[in-house]
Amino acid sequence: MRLAWLVGLAVVLAGCSGPTAAPGVKQPDPTTTVADAEAALAVRFTTLSFDLDAAATPPPGVAEAARTQVLATLDAYLKAATIEPTLGRPVGDLGFIFTPAAAGRLTGPDRAALVEEVLVGSDQVKPTAAVGLRALVGTDGKPVVMAALIDVGVSAKVGEATVRVTRQGTLVLVDEGGWKIDGYDVRTTRRTGAAASSVSVATLGQRPGAAMGTAG
Repeated sequence: MRLAWLVGLAVVLAGCSGPTAAPGVKQPDPTTTVADAEAALAVRFTTLSFDLDAAATPPPGVAEAARTQVLATLDAYLKAATIEPTLGRPVGDLGFIFTPAAAGRLTGPDRAALVEEVLVGSDQVKPTAAVGLRALVGTDGKPVVMAALIDVGVSAKVGEATVRVTRQGTLVLVDEGGWKIDGYDVRTTRRTGAAASSVSVATLGQRPGAAMGTAG
């Protein structure tokens, strides 16, 4: 059942000292610059793993199709919430990436951890992004919930200073006629020289009846 799976995910996350970075991700090298904005905008998530918690074997191609759709949502999130604002472009409506409930939370304190509006209009922007995916598959063989363990980094020049931002943790996506972010446990850290500041947010995004009862 989706609720039990999400609660189990929460227990795993609570047992950690903080959101864990996906393994094997090289953080941005501040001595390496991106030639132009288009190069930064072309960055996509690298998939490190894709695992299934399956109540039934998915029909051929179903799990892979869900993975592709989830990655498209994550890439859209990376571009709209991190890369574009870092390049000085305004953050638009994120309703095509988040469920209505999650999008509503972006008007409050959660926004600071999920959307980059501090490192704005920078030079020499270099983003990196990697993700490990884990899907909950229902009794009908279709993925109903996807957990994405993300490790996003970006380095940029602000004046004479190099600023590094990391956004690490878990995004929980649900299929509502399209995969969208519904919950999260994310820590964002911004570093300039030896100084660092962090902000963390966590919510499972559980809404009564949403995708419930489809997993055994």
